[in-house]
Amino acid sequence: MCDHATAAQLQRIAKAVASARVDHTIISAVYDAYAPAVYGVLQRVLRCEDRACEVLLHTFVKCSDKGANTTLAALFRTAFSSACSTTDAVERPALEGRIKAWYAEVLAERPVREVARA
Repeated sequence: MCDHATAAQLQRIAKAVASARVDHTIISAVYDAYAPAVYGVLQRVLRCEDRACEVLLHTFVKCSDKGANTTLAALFRTAFSSACSTTDAVERPALEGRIKAWYAEVLAERPVREVARA
């Protein structure tokens, strides 16, 4: 069962973003660059659009203090950590399995770099 955020919870998250003491231009640029990728993966592993949106917002709130130094890898780590910490104990192993499968798929698609021999 999907247990996503209520409208009140989403409003609290939006207020936290608005009140954060960060350069909103930088955060906006980072969000524009990375949010679609993170959201797509979250939809895939969480299997719930509303929950993916909630975790995405929480991820950007947590990473907002890093500003332009926020990497896609850091966003994924934060998003997956947030998703797991807000998932009940019964569903968590399945979610962790989907996250591990996603990582394995991504790593399998990366080209292997040949090490130059000295």
